[in-house]
Amino acid sequence: MEAKLERGIQIHGVRNTESEETFRKFFQENFSDVSIEELNFATYPENGKPAGFIQLYLSRQEDAQRIVSMGKINISGKMRKLKKIPKNTQEKEKPADAAPTPSDQEGLSKTEPLPILESSYEKAKDFSRVLSKLLNAERGEQRRQAENSKTTLKTVAFHRNEKKEIVIQFRLPTVENQHSAEISKIRVGQGDLVSFTSLSGRGWRKTGFIIRRPDTLVDFYEALLKSTNDEKIPDLEASQIQFKILHNDISFERQFSALKRFGVFDDFPEQNCCITQTLLGRSLNHSAFEIERTRPILFKINGLQDFNRQQKDAITIALTHSISAIEGPPGTGKTSVGAGLIKNWHMELGTQDFILVCAPSNVSADECALRAEKTGLKPVRVFAQSMEMVEDRASHLSLHEMVAKSASSELRYLLDLKSKRILNPKEAATLRTLELCTQLRILRKSRIAVTTCSSAAMECIKEMVPTHLLLDEAGMCSIPEALVPLMSGVKRFIMIGDVQQLPPLILSPRARRCGLAISVMERAIANRVPGSVLKPQHRMHPSISAFSNSEFYEDQLVDAVDAEELERMTAKWNWRPGQRKAFLECREPETRCGDSFINVSQAVQIVDLAEEFIEIGLKPEDVAIITFYRAQTELVQHIIRQRNYSDGGKLEGLEVKNVDGFQSQEKGVILLSTVRANERGNCGFLKDFRRVNVALTRAKSGLLIIGSSETLAADRVLNSMLRHYQSDGTIYGGCAGHLRSIEIDIGEPKVYFLKNSQIHL
Repeated sequence: MEAKLERGIQIHGVRNTESEETFRKFFQENFSDVSIEELNFATYPENGKPAGFIQLYLSRQEDAQRIVSMGKINISGKMRKLKKIPKNTQEKEKPADAAPTPSDQEGLSKTEPLPILESSYEKAKDFSRVLSKLLNAERGEQRRQAENSKTTLKTVAFHRNEKKEIVIQFRLPTVENQHSAEISKIRVGQGDLVSFTSLSGRGWRKTGFIIRRPDTLVDFYEALLKSTNDEKIPDLEASQIQFKILHNDISFERQFSALKRFGVFDDFPEQNCCITQTLLGRSLNHSAFEIERTRPILFKINGLQDFNRQQKDAITIALTHSISAIEGPPGTGKTSVGAGLIKNWHMELGTQDFILVCAPSNVSADECALRAEKTGLKPVRVFAQSMEMVEDRASHLSLHEMVAKSASSELRYLLDLKSKRILNPKEAATLRTLELCTQLRILRKSRIAVTTCSSAAMECIKEMVPTHLLLDEAGMCSIPEALVPLMSGVKRFIMIGDVQQLPPLILSPRARRCGLAISVMERAIANRVPGSVLKPQHRMHPSISAFSNSEFYEDQLVDAVDAEELERMTAKWNWRPGQRKAFLECREPETRCGDSFINVSQAVQIVDLAEEFIEIGLKPEDVAIITFYRAQTELVQHIIRQRNYSDGGKLEGLEVKNVDGFQSQEKGVILLSTVRANERGNCGFLKDFRRVNVALTRAKSGLLIIGSSETLAADRVLNSMLRHYQSDGTIYGGCAGHLRSIEIDIGEPKVYFLKNSQIHL
């Protein structure tokens, strides 16, 4: 208890009418490196009346001491006194069945068992409590990984962008190995919140967001620092600056808040709608989901191809039920169906209705916005602050750019002033009010917002009170993540996705095993919500789709592509007749690289193959290289940078990503590096059949896989894939330009068995 009190702060001078969101937002904007674990409005124990202050618990003791030492702080135009929480403070006793707060479980050891998510619950508070515990375990794992991310920089340079903001350009230390590849020791993602601290005793410390990562053109990172125009660029050497990824708690806070709201539905039975019942695992008769329509359904929509029969059926079911799930295997037109649904919803909106389109990733959200725009609609793409400076395909639809273009003279003045100096409390409050009013005016005109699930908790979205929610890539969305937009009070809910592709990304093995990796769509389908399956696929050449169709979709997919047209695209490559796939044998061993793996031979050969396709007439934009490991992706990018430098940029435009970053995308030709090659038959990430399915279904007219058949054959799905390729005569040996068809010995896969809800080899 004392350790917790050391991380506590009392903020006095709190009005009864003020909300929790006011204080959370203040700390997010002014102390972005600080993580709030718990925030409580204090009450008098004898009568429960407000005591006029809040108690705030932070994740780190040094943050609490730093803020308390300020003495006073201006929040929303009012000075508030700061105090340490007295050591004799007693925690308010909680009911035995109350959902835990994050700090309740901070001290839990990793060996203490977590509850397992059950298939059904009688009470919403029990469901909320279990998911809160699992989410807290995931939060702890992400925080642990962030804490291990400290390092000094390898190189550093500062410059100002066109807005005169300070941008830091830097390189990180690389993993030491015999191949001297530029592979970072630390995993850094686009939009990550990071800090830079001087080690020279000058007291310089800045936070910022990653706006660029190394790719096939550059080998450095860039971060936009939180600064003002009048700040001087520091004169520091790379070795004097410590880099650290900060644990960004905003997404977790929003999910905990949504779970808390869901947990009170027991006290409001009139709000226990079909959506609530479905999440609790109560199967309902389909008639309970039915709703009446007053307008005919529009199937012919400008900007979209004509819908096939299954797509029309899916749209009809979705528009005549309050909740529905549309399963869309690869290439079946999920995004077009989603755009058609948005268009129909928009035509029937009541005066108080608002459409919210969400996805678990920015890539998927962008695609939804762009496809909806093709129908003549004007969706507004709402970005988190961390992504506003990142170049994006949908930036012309972005809310922040629309605000900048339509800002009043007063708002423009304050935005300009903010870039030059820190605003005083009155100016900051005025700026927030003007920004929100401008945002709401834009959203009211459009009546459609597209964002990620986490950003659905932004104030401008909540103020609109969404009534219609379309969740894209719902198979990748965890239940707590989906609850963020769901708890805004939506009455209509459509999920679109594929539970045979990537599941929610959960880093904690314990939370994953106990059910946090079960997607909201998977739970809805298990509880038999009204739904449909799209079957005609319009992406892959039949020889490419054949294996995934039989292995993952029980031969339900129907090839609806022009095979001859797809064959013409890659006709100059030496395929077997009727085939557009190949497996290239490469048994050179893998190399461990920090927390990842590389395979140098595979990396070199796969770039050679990319050059070969470009030489026979394909554009670099038509080809993509995907791998199963971060380090291999960085190695391939490094090789391409070197070749671009030596041959005048022949490979410029070639996309290189890992498999997880390529879901919802497609290319004419996909070159896939499996990376793993070892005597143990350890396939690592490739043991997840859903990840394999994504990798095998991105290509339209050419799929080349390079790997070690001896290693891959240890896995049941990959063993089956190798046998399929062997039966079609599409296994090759040799190297680019000198390939020959070969026969390989394919052994039996290793047997996996379940024990205590874990998979053991």
